[in-house]
Amino acid sequence: VYLEAIYMLALFRLGYFDEARTYLTNQLQFVREDGLFLVNFGATDTGCYLRAFADYLRYTQDRQTIADSAPQIKKMAGWIMRQRAASKTDSSVTSGLIHVRPYADHPEDTYAYLTDTYLCKGLEEAAYLMGELNDSSADEIRREAAKDRADLLRSMSNAVTNVDGMDLLPMLPEPEHQFKKSDSKADDYYGSNASMLLEIGVLEPRGKFADLIVKMLEQRGGKSLGALAWRHGIDHAYLYGYLLNCLQRNRPREAVLGLYGWMAYGMTRNTYS
Repeated sequence: VYLEAIYMLALFRLGYFDEARTYLTNQLQFVREDGLFLVNFGATDTGCYLRAFADYLRYTQDRQTIADSAPQIKKMAGWIMRQRAASKTDSSVTSGLIHVRPYADHPEDTYAYLTDTYLCKGLEEAAYLMGELNDSSADEIRREAAKDRADLLRSMSNAVTNVDGMDLLPMLPEPEHQFKKSDSKADDYYGSNASMLLEIGVLEPRGKFADLIVKMLEQRGGKSLGALAWRHGIDHAYLYGYLLNCLQRNRPREAVLGLYGWMAYGMTRNTYS
């Protein structure tokens, strides 16, 4: 659903509101009774989906569709809040984070900043949606979202580690997972997670943590020809957050390179994207 949410955002921006509403509301059937929305990718889907509803309202002002979907929106927000309440860790790094399956290629449960950042954004968006409907749940969700953001930023501060003289922010903050899978490089899942994390809009674009992520991508092999470097090749789909951050930092050359690199990649005969 991560890529579906970006696809829906493209529909909003292009004015295909009827198509976007159909796509958005048809997914409601996959919201579980406990509020988890997970379609292949991982628990991150729940935050992505809540964000898509909020984007839809901002572009269309269609409160009726949001009102019709409010029970499921509140279920999803409730699932996030219950998962946070059930977190038992007292670690200065993982306290307040959610221990779940983050994404499809990481099937085991773990703490992951990608998941928590999207779920935090999902809570913030659910509070916005319920506030627009004058729903009584808005204040409770808003308070929990503020706590979630504070826990997330505190965790990131405590997780920063130094490797070869360079401060790095791990994407999987448990010490045994920090950089084991990537050998302190950004040309694999670290790069994709980090760029997606920049895209959601929780981190300050020019702030400390965004700086650490950008330096990691740029100085430890995370990008190639405007695309995500993937070991000995490239993957065009997961550097959007980095390119967006370049625009936010007034660095258009990198964003233009990414645009043309993606277009070239999309014309190759052996890609399905």
